[in-house]
This record gives sequence, structure tokens and C-alpha cells, in this order.
Amino acid sequence: MGNCLDICLPRKPNDPRARPYVQLQRQQAWAKTGIVGLRDQGLKDLPPHLAEAASALKVIDASNNRLTILPAFLVTFSGLQRLVLTGNQLTVALPSGAGSRLTALKVLVLDDNLLGELPEEIGQLKRLERLSVSGNRLHALPPAIGGLESLQVCGCGAAEGSAGRNDVLLSKQWR
Repeated sequence: MGNCLDICLPRKPNDPRARPYVQLQRQQAWAKTGIVGLRDQGLKDLPPHLAEAASALKVIDASNNRLTILPAFLVTFSGLQRLVLTGNQLTVALPSGAGSRLTALKVLVLDDNLLGELPEEIGQLKRLERLSVSGNRLHALPPAIGGLESLQVCGCGAAEGSAGRNDVLLSKQWR
């Protein structure tokens, strides 16, 4: 049982006893603002407690971490408008089902990852206005990109030091 000081006085952020409180504060802020900032945290996975605020989330920026795969629960974020995952180690762009369920997504930034291809499912992101996949291992974009009527900007330069052309080949449909 703690004493009054444990309850009345705030703890320092690096105090292990304060972590649940800090996590709760972050979750409440995410739910209130709809914005999740997880840049430069050294994360290997997106925190599972993100799913608890799924309906409220509009923006997720988890750039410059060590993410290798995105969790399946990401497809439940139907109101998500902006997903920024630059500078991770992703080999798969989106979890299965994302194309048909991330119906509000307007901005998808996957620069500087390890992507070898984009799924055809990306063509189902009908509201997508900006797609950026520069600095990956892509050799071509899927033809389904041609069906993205809202797409205004597509950044798709090749990774530095990669062999061959500096630009990714675009589908004839999209040019």
C-alpha cells in the first residue's frame, strides 16, 4: 500500500512506477486529438494499445523506428487519414485487408524502408492523394495505382545506391 506522497505528488517520467500513468496520458491524448506521434522511439512494433483508440485516430507518425511489419489491427482504423512510416525496416507496405478498410486514408508515406513491391490492394485506397515510397527496393508500381483517381502526388524514387535507374517504372495506365 502506498502513502499519500505516492498519490499526491507526480512522479518523474523515468520512474518505472510512472509508466502506466504516462501510457494512460498518451492514450487519452491520442483519443482526444486523433494524432499519434511515435517518431524516433526505437519501436520494433506499434503499441497494441493503439487499437483502443482506433475510432478516433486520424494521424499516425511512427517514422524513424525499427518497425519490420505492421500489425493486423491497423486495418480497424477506418478514420485514419495520414500514415507516415518513413525510415523503418518494413518489407510489407500494409497489412492484408488495408486497401478495403482504410477508407479515409489520404496520405501514405513509406519512404526509406525495405519494400520490394507494393500490393495490388493499394489501388483500393480511393481517397489516397499522396503516396510516397522513395528510397525502397521497388522496381515497378502495381497497375492498380492507375485506379487511384484522387492521387495527386506519387513520390517513388529508387533507393540510393541501388543498381539501375533512379526512378521506379510507372504503370502505363498511370502515366
